[in-house]
Amino acid sequence: MNIKPIKIQELIAQINFIVKAIETDEFEEQKVLGEVDPIYLKSARNLIHYNAFRKFDLRAVQKKLGNLGMSRFVNVEGHVKDSLLKTNFILERLIGNNVKAEISSGVSIKNGKRLLTKHTKQLLGYRSKGRRVRIMVTQPTQAAYDYQVVHDMVSNGMNCARINCAHDNPEVWAKIIENVRQASKALNRNVKIAMDLAGPKVRTGEIEPGAKLRKFSPERDVHGNVIRPVRIELVSEIEKMSEANTLVVDAKWLEKLTLGDKLSLIDTRNKVRKFKVVILDDGKIVIQSKKTSYIKTGTILCSKNPVIGATKIGEIEPIQQSILLRDNDVLIITKEAILGTPTQFDIDGNCMKKARISCQVPEVFEHIQVGEKILFDDGKLEGFIEVINTDSFEVRIIRAKENGVK
Repeated sequence: MNIKPIKIQELIAQINFIVKAIETDEFEEQKVLGEVDPIYLKSARNLIHYNAFRKFDLRAVQKKLGNLGMSRFVNVEGHVKDSLLKTNFILERLIGNNVKAEISSGVSIKNGKRLLTKHTKQLLGYRSKGRRVRIMVTQPTQAAYDYQVVHDMVSNGMNCARINCAHDNPEVWAKIIENVRQASKALNRNVKIAMDLAGPKVRTGEIEPGAKLRKFSPERDVHGNVIRPVRIELVSEIEKMSEANTLVVDAKWLEKLTLGDKLSLIDTRNKVRKFKVVILDDGKIVIQSKKTSYIKTGTILCSKNPVIGATKIGEIEPIQQSILLRDNDVLIITKEAILGTPTQFDIDGNCMKKARISCQVPEVFEHIQVGEKILFDDGKLEGFIEVINTDSFEVRIIRAKENGVK
């Protein structure tokens, strides 16, 4: 095999750099490791190693190792440091260096597989015969009061019953546990019970509601031609609006309508829109139009027939607003529970007023620091704290989708 020693020495240096980074992260997490149960200490240390390892772009290293016919760190999750040290030991021997194998402070390759098997059994139970996987089932509230439901789950192969502690309460959880244990004993199955603890929920506050209006549009083809008129059901003020295409009007005015009556209104864009009564059956009254209308609370709907006259459109639910954020935008997080508002721009697109929203956990304001990372909506939006004020702090957005994130 024609191997250039200098290339292998470069590879050894790259891997050693990763090992040093892993050791640095482990040293910085000594306090955390000191609080880990001794049974899981090696696994916790390996998790720190793995997180540090994943920070590196390893494609070039993997390619070089592959060219040498060596492992490319594809399955090192359970034994990161040991795999790195063993790889370097082999590389050193390839270029004639008589080095001794370094003992890893982490999990060995052999013990990594053994620990994974052991801890999997402890956490998720034993695999059912003929299956490679375990089945975990989140228990519904019904599982506390209906033993047969739990019995059927165990009978059909449930290996682990998960109780989501973000829901229900200790009394319900205790009843679920009792039913799981009873069913396990009755069916001679070893079913584990996992209590999934709810973490802290740091949530944003409410956003200022939008205008009380609704858009009604006919169905169009790809060319913009109307293929089906928009239909709107008119209901009385005492009725509950049942669906999106519904408007509330005065009950007595409704009684005057007849099939074929023509109605009109002026929508929010100052457009005259005409409608026709097309259904009048068993109290159901439907009007239709071939044009798009923007109708708000209080819009006047009138008939050409002076006997029928006019009526006002009743309350329409306000539009649910959102705050759209893009890269480099600024969002103000407030301690006071005020309604959130989106960014306001002038006609030239310049920011006149920054977007703002409240935080429902004001205690966080006692711990924040400039430069700290902030993630929203499971990491879909990322920013950092740029400015801290008395009752607010400003977040500069550094990662969002091209068209922004709501």
